[in-house]
Parts: sequence; C-alpha cells; structure tokens
Amino acid sequence: MNVNPSLRPVAPEEVERSFESQVAGFDAFRSEALLSLVRLREVKTSQTTRQYEFAKKMYGADDPRTQQFAAELALNGRFTMELGAEADRAGATAPNVDAHSWILYGFVRNADLVGQPELTVALYDTQGRWVEALGHACTDERGYFELRASIGDALSRFAESRVQFFLCVVRPNQESLHTDRSATVPEAGVALYREIILDGSKPCLPPSEVPANPPDQDPTRPPTDVKDSRGTVKRGVRKKPSK
Repeated sequence: MNVNPSLRPVAPEEVERSFESQVAGFDAFRSEALLSLVRLREVKTSQTTRQYEFAKKMYGADDPRTQQFAAELALNGRFTMELGAEADRAGATAPNVDAHSWILYGFVRNADLVGQPELTVALYDTQGRWVEALGHACTDERGYFELRASIGDALSRFAESRVQFFLCVVRPNQESLHTDRSATVPEAGVALYREIILDGSKPCLPPSEVPANPPDQDPTRPPTDVKDSRGTVKRGVRKKPSK
C-alpha cells in the first residue's frame, strides 16, 4: 500500500501556530475592511454637511428639514467613531506572553471614542502607591498601551497571594484621570485586554492653575502617588466600621 508522503502526522504545536497566524491575518483583513467603511462614512458626512448648511440657509436652523439633516450628522458621526474604534481593536494583535510574564494592553479613549496619547498607565496599591515592580506604559497616538511585567518571583508572589491592584491613568503632570473600581490581579502567562473610556469629568486644568515651575521629572515615569489638583489622593482605602 502506497502512502502519500504529504499526509504526514502533524504535531499539535504546528497546528496551533498555523491557526494563530491565520487568525492574525483575519484580524488585519477585518481592520482594513472597517477602515474602508470609515472612509465611506466620512464621505457621507461631508455630503450631509453640505445639505445641512444649505437647508439652514434656506429654511433656518429650526426647520424640520434642517433638523433632520442635523440628526443624520450626529448619528453618522457617532457610527463613524464606533467603526474607527472597532478597527483599532481588530488591528491590535494580542501580544505574545510566556509563562513568566504578565501583559496588560488596550486603549485609552475619551467619551467620543478618540484615542488619548501621551498618558501613563500603571497599577497602584490600595494606598495610592505605584507598584513599581509591575512597570508602566505610555499611550501612543492611537491611545494604545502595552504594559509588560516579567519579574519572576515577585510576579508569582503577587499571583499566589492574590494581591489586589488598581489600574490608573494619569497625565504627565500627575493629575489622575481614571482609577478602576474593580481590582486587577497580575497572573503569570496571561495577556489581559482593557479598554478605558475617560468620562470627561476631570477636564484639563487651565494654565492659571498649573504650577509655574513644576518639579523636574521624567514625563514617562509614573509618580509614586496618584495626585489631582487638590494634592495626593489615596485610592481604595477602606474605612474601619464604627463600633
């Protein structure tokens, strides 16, 4: 009986690698398709904007025809932003993580789903102190960040003790923009995806409130404490119940 030499046994590891490479290709294709839809929606927005301006000039801003174009603009604008955010997600390939590492990656966006650059992402303990052993990450122009920790025994100790840390986003001037309500527990061999939406409740400080001579510091290095305009903020401290 002749056996086709091409029908050789395939190791499970080879099948897994092939599958993962194909999935990555599908994500890239999906990202490009979504970006094409974004461009089409932008053309639609441009056309509707011209129609809105014409109706506003001819009939006034309160006319139902003008208001209909305004509603279409708002709906299409939101849909375009959601498509763009989904394209970013599809294009963010899950980073490789080994058995001795832990990775936290994702995006920081504002309420309009626009990526926020040059922000620091790090984990803090319940006393508001930066967990330096786990490092930090800075967002790029898309708002993407990737925090990697590969610290051997320390990471294992965190996982075994189930120590709780809280993800924080801060500006270079140490102002806190976001602190998670739920805790994050680092675990070796895990790549965790997060998407953080800033609600805009903490607007950028006006120039008059920014210190004239701020202390010299590396803007890519997180502070040891989370701070806002009122000073150091202790996050997650629980009050003892009254007797």
